[in-house]
Amino acid sequence: MLPTPRGALLIAVGVVLYMLGWQSLIGWFYVADSLVWAALLVSLIAPRLMLRGLDAQRRLVALTRPEVGGICEGDAVRVTLEVENRGTVPAFLLIVEEQCPLAAPERQVKRFLIDAVLPRQKVVTQYEEACYRRGEHHFGPLLLSCAAPFGLFRATTKRAAALDVLVYPQIFPFAQDRRVAEPQEGTALPLRGRGGGDFRGARDYQQGDSVRYVHWRSSARRGRTMVKESDPPQADQVGLLFDPVQAWGEGKETTLEYSIKIAASLARSCFRRGVPFRMAPPALTHPHPGLRPALEYLARLDPSSYKGPSLDEFLRAPGFPGQLIVLVSAADPRGPAIVSRWPRSRLRAVIVFHQFAPQREDKWRDAFHGSGVPVIACGPGQIEATLDALAERWAKAEHGKNVLPFDLSEAEGGKIQSRVERT
Repeated sequence: MLPTPRGALLIAVGVVLYMLGWQSLIGWFYVADSLVWAALLVSLIAPRLMLRGLDAQRRLVALTRPEVGGICEGDAVRVTLEVENRGTVPAFLLIVEEQCPLAAPERQVKRFLIDAVLPRQKVVTQYEEACYRRGEHHFGPLLLSCAAPFGLFRATTKRAAALDVLVYPQIFPFAQDRRVAEPQEGTALPLRGRGGGDFRGARDYQQGDSVRYVHWRSSARRGRTMVKESDPPQADQVGLLFDPVQAWGEGKETTLEYSIKIAASLARSCFRRGVPFRMAPPALTHPHPGLRPALEYLARLDPSSYKGPSLDEFLRAPGFPGQLIVLVSAADPRGPAIVSRWPRSRLRAVIVFHQFAPQREDKWRDAFHGSGVPVIACGPGQIEATLDALAERWAKAEHGKNVLPFDLSEAEGGKIQSRVERT
C-alpha cells in the first residue's frame, strides 16, 4: 500500500504543522496537525477494508457466429467482468485494471472506474475487442485498486478470474467457397457428388453436384435424383507442406503466420468437399481426422517449442498419395532450390513468400527458372489473391486443361487488402 501524490503532500503538510506548533507553541497548529494525521490514518485503513470482500469473474462471448466451431483471428468478442462484494463494507471509487491478451499489444491494458459496489451487490462492466493473433491465450489476474475516501493511500489486490481462450488462425475462403451456402448450426457440411474411387453408395442430389455423377438406377427406384458417392481417388488427396520453424517478417506479417493461415483455409475447403487433407507438420502419413483438430494444431503451433522434422527433412521424405502444395520462403537459402528439383508430377503448386526479407531474396526466381514447377508468388497482404490463383489453376487441372507454370507476376499486381467475406 503506497501513498498517492496527494497523500505524500499531506504527510509533508502534517510534518510542517507539527514543527510549527512545536516552535511556536500555538495550539491551533496542533489541532490542524491532528486532523491531518487522522485523515491519513483513515485513508490507510479504509481501502484495505473495502477490497477485502471483493471477488471477480470473467466471461467471453463471440459477437460473430463462429464458422468453424470456435473463435478465429480477427473475430470480435465481448469480455464481461463481474465484480461482486461479498463483504459487509461498501467499496467506493474502485479501479479495475484488465490485461487482455486477445488485443493488439498497444491495446491490451484496459481500465474501468466503478463508483460503488455495495455489500451483496454485483457490478458488471464489459468491453469489446477483436482477436489480434492466433494461439492459446491465458487471462491473468484482475487488478483491483481503491484509494477512497480521500485518495491519500491506494490499496491494490488481485483476483484470479481465470479464463483460457483458444483462437484459431484466420480463414480465407476460396472463390468457390464463397458461393456455397453455410450449413445451419449443428448440421454437416454438404459433400459434392464425385466418382473416380471405390463406390461407396448413393445419396440425394444437392446443389452443386455434377450431373455426371447421377446414379440413374437409384434415382428411378426412389423417385428422386440420387448421385454417386465414392471414396476419393489418391489423386484427389491434398497434402500441404510448410516450414514450422523459420519465419521471416515482423509481427503478424511473417511467412510462418501466412503459412498457417493458408493451411487453415485449405483445410476448411477440403473438409467442405470431403477431400482428405494431410499437412506437415505434423506429418503426411495420415489425413487429419477433421477440421477442428487441424485448426487446433495450427492455433497452438509454436516455433520455439516445435521438436519435429524440419522443412528439409519433410522435402526429402518419401511421397504420399496425391500431390503436394509446398509453401516456401524466398529468403530461405535452401528451400526453393530443393523444391525446384522435385518431380513435376509430385507438385500441385508451390507458393513462394517474397518481400518479407527483400535483402535475402535475390536468387529464388533463378531456382525455379526452367524447372516447370507451378509457382505462385505471395507478398504481404496477398493471401486471398494467392488462394484465388491456386483455386483457378486447380479448377483448370481438374477439367483436364493444360496447366502451364504459374506466372510469377500473377499474385504480385499490387497489395490486396486481406479480408474475410462471410456468407
